[in-house]
Amino acid sequence: MKNNLFYLLVLFGLSSCVSSLNITVIKPAAIDLSSDVKKISVVDNTMRKSVTKRQDVLEGVLTGEQIGGDRKAVAQCMRGITAGILDGNIYNVSNGMNQSFVLPDRRIDWETISKFCDQENAQLLVVVEDFDSDAPMGGAVLGSVTGASGSSLHGKAIINVYYPKERLLREQINVEDVYEVPASGTPKGLDALSALEVVQDVMVKKDVTMELGYNLGYKAGAMFYPNRVWVSRRYYGRGSKGLKQAKKMIRRGNWDIAEQKLKQLTESPKRKEQKRAIYNLALAYEGKGDLDNALKTAEIAALEHDVKLAYDYIDILKRRKRDIYTIELQESN
Repeated sequence: MKNNLFYLLVLFGLSSCVSSLNITVIKPAAIDLSSDVKKISVVDNTMRKSVTKRQDVLEGVLTGEQIGGDRKAVAQCMRGITAGILDGNIYNVSNGMNQSFVLPDRRIDWETISKFCDQENAQLLVVVEDFDSDAPMGGAVLGSVTGASGSSLHGKAIINVYYPKERLLREQINVEDVYEVPASGTPKGLDALSALEVVQDVMVKKDVTMELGYNLGYKAGAMFYPNRVWVSRRYYGRGSKGLKQAKKMIRRGNWDIAEQKLKQLTESPKRKEQKRAIYNLALAYEGKGDLDNALKTAEIAALEHDVKLAYDYIDILKRRKRDIYTIELQESN
């Protein structure tokens, strides 16, 4: 029992010395395209799955989605895909009318795809094949019946990427997201709901559904080029006065000053301060964009000083170097 308590205290002591920081890194394009692709045509193909009005109403009753709401959300999804692709400043985009590219026997109709892309002067075809959103009843209604503070709106889209030059289904993108629809949270029964509350409830859900459609599309469009994303990094912010001073510089992103301070601390006669400073110095190098020195310093922290955080950090830095290499290949195509 005493040994267990000792290890828990040691673990708590280590964790209390570790801080975290969010930085941005660049990630390769999720969909790597051939260099001949200059223009992409985006098409809505969900209408081919159209149902009768009666079926549409039945689905709305069973799933909670708005009658015809998905059709409007698909239009926003198309806008999102276009905006997402254009924000990469790499490809031109055109939008096509609803059209099916599948033969009756469910094979891909490559002749129609090639003809369509030739007409659009596009080298790639992006098709929204399916879009669906499901949610319980609207926020005001749900709040009045159950007292819930909100309901979850689930949305998903299936988007195919066709490369007609090689008759290749290049990618099938599945994007999903969940939005919260606000509710009143005050149970008062359906009878107490006014007509205005019901109408407002419908409008809120409509707005959220359309926003969800746009964001799903944008997520898909952003997959065609390298993106900056936020990632978390751990470092030592305590253990000595010098490490606390360096922490302020790290948190502000003053990497040059942090590097100078940490280099001084790597000469410290105090072993704990020295090895933690070496590890933090690796982070400062990464912050400056110097991945070679970051990896070299992290390896010193791990192999020569047995800094526990350094082992995982080495793997992270190696992945980042591979990502940079991939991005350079993508940009040279």
